[in-house]
Amino acid sequence: MPAQGIDIGVTGSVGTSYVSENYGETAPGVSYNAGFVFQKMISKKITLGTEINIARFIWKEERLYEPFFNIRILPGNSYSGVKIYSEYKKQELYVALPVFARIEIKKMAVKAGMQILLLNYAYFNVKKGIENNGKKTIDEEEYGEYGLKSIALNYGPKIGFEYKVGNNLWLRGDYYYSLSRAVIGRYSTSNHTARQLVFGINYYLSKTTN
Repeated sequence: MPAQGIDIGVTGSVGTSYVSENYGETAPGVSYNAGFVFQKMISKKITLGTEINIARFIWKEERLYEPFFNIRILPGNSYSGVKIYSEYKKQELYVALPVFARIEIKKMAVKAGMQILLLNYAYFNVKKGIENNGKKTIDEEEYGEYGLKSIALNYGPKIGFEYKVGNNLWLRGDYYYSLSRAVIGRYSTSNHTARQLVFGINYYLSKTTN
């Protein structure tokens, strides 16, 4: 039996994440959410809910810099098109805490609310080299992580839909757009806004509504 009219379920979804950093535009990467969903029915078709998820964001970024010196003046050097090149692949693992209102219309449901992301783990891979007239040469590769030594707060609106395919099974789609990010801790990273589009399922272990 459901506890005090609370729906309890497990949830999982996968899709893409896109992050815009203050260094410039980035390329999207694979993203996923997995966790638990809790809902409380407040009327026949309306529920209020929250989730506790692990959410992973991945993105890629390339940077080109002009050399600190004009290498064209060096004797015998013809590399007039040389630039410093860096390729970053980053991923951040969050504890995601969305809260939302949900309206059911027959087999469909729509929902909207806010989500808070708390950074739990961050990892990066950097390839460095030069670009000479459009041709890239990688000279070194570096790995690093922030672990639990930094805490980031990321928040913004989240909207979604669900479609019932079984007694306790619903398909779902969600879109999240962060409004801002504040970094607290020893290791700070660049300010950025994150977007995530994912599709997945909810399976309710207990359900008070049909």
